Amino acid sequence: MAAELGIGIMVMEPLKEGRYVKELKGELDLTPLQEFGIETWAQALLSWVVFDPRASITIPATSRPERINENALSGSLGTMPQELREYVREEIVRLL
Repeated sequence: MAAELGIGIMVMEPLKEGRYVKELKGELDLTPLQEFGIETWAQALLSWVVFDPRASITIPATSRPERINENALSGSLGTMPQELREYVREEIVRLL
C-alpha cells in the first residue's frame, strides 16, 4: 500500500537484533550468493532488504564495531535478482 501511495518505508533492525543470524537451526549455503560479493548471512539478509524497491532506508543495529563495514558493504553489492531473493527468503523460513 505504501508503494501505491508513494510513501517511503524505513526498515529498522532488519536482522531482529541479530536473531536472524544467531538463532539459525542448521547450516546455510551461501554459494549461490557469492557471485554478488555476499560472504555472510547478515550480508544476504541486509542486501535482501536494501534492494527491495519498497524500502527507502534500512537501519541495521550493531553493538560490534567490526560489523559496521560488513553491514555497509551490503548496500554496495548490487541488486539481487528475484530468484536469489526467493532463495534467501526460503532459507530464513527453513532455518528459523
